Amino acid sequence: VSDEMEVALKNDMKKVLDLQVRTVLRSTDVKIKYAATGTIGAPTSTFDTDGTISTAMARHVSTFDIKEVADYLRGTLYAPPYEDNSYVCVCSVGFHRAIFDSQEFQDPAMRTDGARRIWKGEVNDFYNIRFVVESHAFSNTLTSSNYRGEAVVFGKDGWVRATALPPEIRIKVEEDFGRDKGMAWIGIQGWNEVFDTATAGEARIVHLTSL
Repeated sequence: VSDEMEVALKNDMKKVLDLQVRTVLRSTDVKIKYAATGTIGAPTSTFDTDGTISTAMARHVSTFDIKEVADYLRGTLYAPPYEDNSYVCVCSVGFHRAIFDSQEFQDPAMRTDGARRIWKGEVNDFYNIRFVVESHAFSNTLTSSNYRGEAVVFGKDGWVRATALPPEIRIKVEEDFGRDKGMAWIGIQGWNEVFDTATAGEARIVHLTSL
């Protein structure tokens, strides 16, 4: 079996698993939704707590929104940090670009990563949130105005995975004197949020999205 086939199967596995997790994070069971409202010069924040976003984004996301969400997780929901006193933001490429050009986002004085291990895909650390960019699951732009973009920010125990069969690559038993071969990946597992409420002390996830 060629290395190219194995690489292609692993890439497909990653995409399928990412999309399965995205389905959970976008669902109405994740009760806290956030929309970037106001203007660039006078930004405001809008939270919905019933699992359905009711407000359209009015601008691109900015570092203002990052701080609003972090403060909400820490000061309103009392959500425990994911690791090392930091929350995690998994965001689209468009979301990351919207905040990347900010001088505040790039300011070394705002970084809180210290000397810890950097995750694969991690691009920055800001206001005690670690940023991981993904390239296909979340939307780069939202609403008809094409404002950037979609993300989730979460703390510890935001969701859980149940695994009956861990994902693995299997090679088909050869048939027809070695001329019939095959290779596939298989896995039996599922994800779900731990708390499907907006209750302080329980809710751990904020979905940044738009009507």
